Order: sequence, then structure tokens, then C-alpha cells
Amino acid sequence: MELTEIALWAIGIFVFFLVATFFLKKFAKAQTFYIGSMVKTTRFLPLLDRFAKHKKILNVFADIGLVLGFGAIAIDFLFGKKLKIIPRILLFIASTIFLCLVFNSVFSVLLSNPFIDQYNFFMSLGFGIMGFAGFMVVMLAAYSEFVISSALAGQKSCPGVAPLLPGVSLPNFPITVPLHGWISLLIILIVHEGMHGALARKAGIKIKSAGLLLLGILPIGAFVEPDEEKLKQAKEREQLRVFSAGPMANLFCAAIVGIFLFFVFPSIMVFSFLEYNQVIDKVVIANVDQNINLCGRITPSPAFGKLETGMIVNEVNGKKIESANDWASKIKESGRNPYSLAVQKDQNSAVETIAIAPDEMGYQGYSVEDKLKPGTKFSSGYIAFVLLISIIYSFLFWFFLLNFLVAIANFLPLEPFDGGKITKILIIPYLGFWKAPKEEKEKTVSKIFFWIVLALLILNAVPFFI
Repeated sequence: MELTEIALWAIGIFVFFLVATFFLKKFAKAQTFYIGSMVKTTRFLPLLDRFAKHKKILNVFADIGLVLGFGAIAIDFLFGKKLKIIPRILLFIASTIFLCLVFNSVFSVLLSNPFIDQYNFFMSLGFGIMGFAGFMVVMLAAYSEFVISSALAGQKSCPGVAPLLPGVSLPNFPITVPLHGWISLLIILIVHEGMHGALARKAGIKIKSAGLLLLGILPIGAFVEPDEEKLKQAKEREQLRVFSAGPMANLFCAAIVGIFLFFVFPSIMVFSFLEYNQVIDKVVIANVDQNINLCGRITPSPAFGKLETGMIVNEVNGKKIESANDWASKIKESGRNPYSLAVQKDQNSAVETIAIAPDEMGYQGYSVEDKLKPGTKFSSGYIAFVLLISIIYSFLFWFFLLNFLVAIANFLPLEPFDGGKITKILIIPYLGFWKAPKEEKEKTVSKIFFWIVLALLILNAVPFFI
């Protein structure tokens, strides 16, 4: 796309957003600022009161979120303050070890980054001591070191952070959220803010309004507007529950959808593709890359010079391959470890066994495809069914992933994120040696974490610009 075409698109989108914002101001009485709007309502506030009646469940729910967000420090706040010094220290150590084990067994695969694998112990320890907030700080610090060392070596790297803009391809960033991600984000933000509101109402704090933040007509945020003075006057534990409930709601959604997506949906997929699998004639190499270009970092392809387009794939690590999906699952089992591939140049050629060693990101450097039996045709109904299943899978996958990312991002110990507000309350008790007013301590803690996290975020974003 040429520069002039990009400029025309940008101008067109800006004008569209400007017009949309004008109509929102005129007919929806929204608060607007050029192309941004804040749409407020009180219509749905009674729903928050209905949720707020389930006090015990909400308290446990929010406390679990606090522990996941801030680890052993949260457990110390909830249960350790009344203990004597030795039992309190032992509780802190035991909590840290337990949460490290939880991280390694539940979250480590999802949050794995091969560029900073050498820091996995520290990221696990960060989660143990300070939950997702600690993990995020350690992860950002580790990736900052990778970005700096790569730059000094004259190598490019992918950005460690990026804004979530569905449908927008960002420069030097390998992942694009599909356009339907806007629907997911809208639901995610409503659930997040709704849970904040429910916990606030449970604590007897008035909610003035709720609503959406819009860029043109695109939802970029949601909010509930509590009575800030009442919130500040509430007990610290109630404040913490209000702040932790939002990201915990997103983690809960991610867990429910993830269980369905990874444990139930595969069976549906197998059933859906039964007719398709019966007409697969063979699995062949679709293409072989000479190099792998990841965010401008070019590395040799593991498959180049070993495989050729059109080769028939028979086995992976001695296990027969029935389809391209079958190949993908066998490759996934091997992880980033080397594996053997049994191939033929054609059906009359001898079988060759070729060793493939994926690169540090797990890229193979080639892809495969199914070749169907000659004359195969599918009914339009079957094609529509398979397409529908694929769309549902894509939506659920991104809904799961975006929920998880929004949750852990909100635990960052940086205001205005929820984690920044939580940090001030949890860290202050450890500063008893500092004889200063509480407000001064809060400002100092907030500033320290703000500048640390902001500096790390900037370092992680540097690859966008080099």
C-alpha cells in the first residue's frame, strides 16, 4: 500500500470517527472530545445490586483475584498480619513456594517466551511473591535486557508490548488480532467494570453511572463511576476487593472458555471433520521457507535444503500422519525439540527420514497441506457447517486470550491500572519504619512503581521504532 493511499485511508477513518462522534453528542447526549466519546447511563445499575447480594461468594472471588494478582504479599495481608513474626514468615515462604508451583503447572506454558527462557525461574519467583504483578515486572525487565542486548549486537527484535487493536497490523509486530476482537473486547470490558461495580455496591458504595468509552463508534473502554470519597473511606480490604474483582472476572472468563476450548471443543472438531478426513489421499509439503523473518530478525529456515515442496509426509517420530491437523498435533507434542520426519519425493520413491530442529521460537520453516482423493466434492451444507465451526473456534480462542491478557495487564503495579491502586495498599504496611504520613507513603510508592514500570514498558516498545 502506497503512502498516499495510507494517508487517504487515515483521513477517511478520521472523518468517519468525527462524524460518528458528532451524532453521538447530538442524539445520545454523550460527552465528546473530537473523535472520542463517553456514553453514560444509570439504566443497568440495578443489575449490580442483584449481584451484590451474593456477598460471601463475591468476597471469596475477589480475594482469589487478589492472591493471583499479588501473590504471597496478598496472602500476608489477608492472613498474616495477625500472626506472630515466625509463623508469618513461614506463611510467606510457604505461600511463595505454593504459588511458584501453581505458576509452573498452570501458567508457564501460556506465558512462555523462548527469547527469555533463561529468566523462567525469576518470573516464577516474581509470581510467587507478587502474583501476576510481580511476573509482569520481571518479564518486562527480562525482555528489556533482551531488546538492549539484541540492539547492541546489531539484531532486531519483536516489541515486548503492543496495544490491542483488532484488525490493525502493527509494524514490527507478528500478531494481528482479528476484527471480531472488538466484540470480545466490548464483552471483556463490560464484565470487568461490571464486577468492579458489583463489589462496590456490596461494600455499600454508591455507583453514579456506568458506560462506554468510544473511539468514533469503536468501544475502547468501559467504566463504572463509584463515589470516590466513599471508596476511599471504605475498609482497605473492601477497597482491595473492588480493585481485584475486575481482572479476576476476566481470569474467570478465560478459565471457563479455556476449559471448553481445549478440552471439549477438540471432540467437536474431530466429529466435524470426520467426512473430510475420510477423503484425504495424502499429506504433502506445501512450501519451504528459505529464511524466517520475525520482526525484521532473519534466521535460516530449519527445513531449507532438507525438504522440498510436494514431498509426501508419512510419519513424525515414527507415528503415522493421516492429515495436516494430525501433523500439527504431532509437531506440538515434540515442542521445540528436534524430531524425525519420514517423507517421499513421490509415491514410487523410497522413504527418507529427515531430522528437523525447530528454531528458538519453535518455527519449522515449512508447512503441509492435505491432498484429497480425485473427484472429491462436499455438499454446500457441510462446507457451511465447517466454516461455522471454524468461526466459532476463532472467536472463542481470541476471547480466551484477550480476557487473559486484559486481566494480567490490569494487575500491573502502575496507576491508573487496578494493580497500581492495589500496590499502594499492600506495600504501605511494610514501610512502618518510615515515619511519614500515609498519604506521603502512598504517593512515594505510587511514583516508584510508576517510573519503574513505565521505563520497562518504553524499553519493551523500542523495537517498534528501530
